Amino acid sequence: MKIMVKILLSTSFVLLLMSSNIGLPFTTKAANETILRYGICGMSINFNPLTSYSYTMMRSILYTTLYAFNETWGTEPWGAEYAKQIDPLTVEIKLKDNWYWHDGKPVTSYDYKFTWELLLNYPAAQTRFVQAVESIEVINDKVFRVHLKYPVGGYYPFLTGVCVAVPKHVWEPKGLVDASALTYENIPPIGNGPFKFVEYKPGEYIIFEAFDRFFAGKPKIDKLIVVIFASMDAMVNALKTGQIDVVSDVPMTVAMQLLKDPNLYVSLSEIPCYRSIYVNQYPGKVGHPALDDLTVRKAIAMCINKKDINEAIHPGFTVGYTPIPPYWPLFNPEVKNIWPEYDPNAAGDLLENAGYKDTDGDGIREDPRTGKPLKFRYWVYNAYPEELRAAEFIRDSLRQAGMDVEIRGMEAVLWDYVVSQPYDWDLAQWGWTVHDPISCWFPYTSDAIPAGWSSSGYHNPEFDQLYNSLLNATNYDKFLEIQYKLQKHFVENLVEYVLYHEIFPSVWNVRWTGFSNNPCGVFWYGFNSRTFNDVHLVGVTEEAKGIDWNLLAGVIAGAIIIIAVIAIVLIRRKGKRAQPTAT
Repeated sequence: MKIMVKILLSTSFVLLLMSSNIGLPFTTKAANETILRYGICGMSINFNPLTSYSYTMMRSILYTTLYAFNETWGTEPWGAEYAKQIDPLTVEIKLKDNWYWHDGKPVTSYDYKFTWELLLNYPAAQTRFVQAVESIEVINDKVFRVHLKYPVGGYYPFLTGVCVAVPKHVWEPKGLVDASALTYENIPPIGNGPFKFVEYKPGEYIIFEAFDRFFAGKPKIDKLIVVIFASMDAMVNALKTGQIDVVSDVPMTVAMQLLKDPNLYVSLSEIPCYRSIYVNQYPGKVGHPALDDLTVRKAIAMCINKKDINEAIHPGFTVGYTPIPPYWPLFNPEVKNIWPEYDPNAAGDLLENAGYKDTDGDGIREDPRTGKPLKFRYWVYNAYPEELRAAEFIRDSLRQAGMDVEIRGMEAVLWDYVVSQPYDWDLAQWGWTVHDPISCWFPYTSDAIPAGWSSSGYHNPEFDQLYNSLLNATNYDKFLEIQYKLQKHFVENLVEYVLYHEIFPSVWNVRWTGFSNNPCGVFWYGFNSRTFNDVHLVGVTEEAKGIDWNLLAGVIAGAIIIIAVIAIVLIRRKGKRAQPTAT
């Protein structure tokens, strides 16, 4: 009987914990709500859409885009009713009539004019999507015309790009009409996407709730909690133990292990995202001066065995050469033959003949101009732990050629340090998302440096001219011709080292269904405007959803406690009756 009481008390304690709201981000159902918990790792959070690169937050959570990518990477109207070409330099856009800000105000043409003029006047991250825009003309509340500087081959990055609008009626009264708009924290943000902002606890979580006036319908989940993890291991363990429901951006090797878990579903998607090694070429040269020499950059490239690294660390990834994925029709196949062949010994000979000699016998060559050893500081993004292994592969080959690297882990918050002054680093490994075949080239232009969106500080007049020619292309054939030239220049000059294009794993608990998996699944830097709209628990009907599971657990726990108390009383009474009488 005593054992039974212990079991009853233990069970009631567990049920009471289930019925409490302690640790809200780890609650699946609470107060008659369905809550999805989405884990991300090491991401810096920025709610300002002018400067943020949290693309999923801007496409499919807090904001959304004019056009959306479909499952075959085609585009179709989303927030826009239509976009049509009036002439080669004019595009007319009509917004959906039932598109609202989260404060209930309608999304208007004036919001887009206000936002895009900010991006044009004060260059920022999303300026790359409106680079070709000359001016915005408002026709009425829902229709506006975009006048272009160049025809861009009929391709308009601002339709699918994350140059989302901000609410003019909120920002303008706050004086956010100049460069101050770029540093505005935007908390709490007023968005126009399927989920409204509720709460943000830095380093821990963001809570969003479904917006019932979203033009595509209210999402099926009531709340979306983005849980922020400091490490990949912690995030994956939380997924396995059911503390979170879905994760993004896990390494392929981890995804292969998770395939064995019957409680998890692993989905793989080919996405136009690439990982590359930035080479510090910023003017002013705080980085290693030898990296300005194409001979040194070529020698480093000859020490990168992309094929072996890919097979060992990223099974299924596609070896990369330029920002344009090899499986896109725009890819220039010639660059495969231009990329230097892997040969560390030949790299050493190349350096030797160029005057980079090991004068002190320590195994590391010196720069003949400065006497500085060819040892580089190599930063690797901590959220990609598998890339630390890639860095070690590369380091071993570099040593064969008489070079070396000091590998350093880099937190996401240090990204600003990489792309802003004083640029005090040499090599840095990161990832880029290719939103379109125009804006992907902007980070390698001279204009990207003052905009804070350059990756390597590359500044070359020939490349700048090619980029401008791309914007001025009058037809697709000309557009393709210049695309090929840009890619050839990129590889011939080894602007940076594109390693591979990703296969992206999304992993979620099998209790959930309805994820819009294509394009690219559940991805924090992704392309999918419909990611969470139809997500729901498997087999949950609206009637079942109406049950307050916490209340039910509390009632059951209470009943068990009452039974346990009665049992204890009965045991004590029985014990008293069994005691001998004193004489």
